[in-house]
Amino acid sequence: MCLKKIFIPIIFVVFTFNSCHLPKYTLGTITPYVDFRTGKWLLNDVQSSEDIKPILNKIATKNFKIFLNDRLFNVSNTNGIIVPNFIPLNPTEDILKDLRNGTAFDYYINIKAQPIKNELGSILIGDNNDNYTNQGNITVEIYNLNTLQIIFHQTAFGTNGTAIFTKNISFANNANSLIIGGLEKIMNEIKKTSKY
Repeated sequence: MCLKKIFIPIIFVVFTFNSCHLPKYTLGTITPYVDFRTGKWLLNDVQSSEDIKPILNKIATKNFKIFLNDRLFNVSNTNGIIVPNFIPLNPTEDILKDLRNGTAFDYYINIKAQPIKNELGSILIGDNNDNYTNQGNITVEIYNLNTLQIIFHQTAFGTNGTAIFTKNISFANNANSLIIGGLEKIMNEIKKTSKY
């Protein structure tokens, strides 16, 4: 029997019997449902570190297209619009007016991700210190550009502490993985509560 055939079952046993540091998510107060059935929607590029930005943009685009089909447009590949270089979370009314006037869109989606702590490696060997953790959060905001009002705000905070399941080996999600999982959680909440 070759070494490869022996090695694969050993890895399976290690992952099966040595549990992970399971991520925990806390969602902010859920705002009322979003009605996606009318209007043109503009999705900003996700504000995040460059290493996970493509993944987050892909997740956001894929999920919002479920609600909007051909009424969803991305800032990065839409011609003929004027958008400020940086749009913060909770933008001022003046920024929203500029967006409305520069794009002629009805709704604007803004997403920002932030790693908070990244103290644990993916694979931990030996005794672990309970004081170390990985943390990240992501926020999704949606604005009605016709009324200049926010219509949706949700933040997902992910954490991954050092619950020790075995004496020698354990596994943990890094901050970027927690952020990706947080966006998926928010999108699932939108699917459950919104009209499309």
